[in-house]
Amino acid sequence: MCEFMKVSRSGYYDWKKRAISSDEQKLLDMISDCEKKHKIVMDTALVTKWIRRKYGIKTNHKRVYRIMKKNGIQSVIRKISIPPPSCGYFFNGRSLA
Repeated sequence: MCEFMKVSRSGYYDWKKRAISSDEQKLLDMISDCEKKHKIVMDTALVTKWIRRKYGIKTNHKRVYRIMKKNGIQSVIRKISIPPPSCGYFFNGRSLA
């Protein structure tokens, strides 16, 4: 990969170990503040909207996702429940039973 990108191997690993920038640290503090305030970890889109409303900072949801992923912050994934066929619910006009 280093040969393809025309980058030295040591330069790549030095870039990979580089410390987090001050902007990313501020954004990480905002994300953790959101997590503490709501007591749950929200989706990246909701965190982005919350940061925009509370702090007035426009940031990309992909950047928020990358920072959350890098620091091991994950949102709660809710499982969709489907009713059992015996309950007789309707779906698109047809009975599920």
